[in-house]
Amino acid sequence: MIYLIFSHAGLAEALDDIIADKATLWVNDDILTPEQSAQLTTANITVNLLPLFVKPSDEKSVVTALELVEKQSEKDAEILVEYN
Repeated sequence: MIYLIFSHAGLAEALDDIIADKATLWVNDDILTPEQSAQLTTANITVNLLPLFVKPSDEKSVVTALELVEKQSEKDAEILVEYN
């Protein structure tokens, strides 16, 4: 399972599920606090930073980010996407 998160609020809402699911996380570069980063590291969660900032309300940039994650992931991976 993969989570694609763009905002602090989205990460706060999904963090427990990400850890419980042992999911891979893709996020905007400025999202993780040091505490969240440490929590994810302790839980052995793979964190990938998106190469470009994605605004969750910008459908075009969300789709572009999703396409990137799909190319980097297994063919049948389930991807949960934050979208506002």
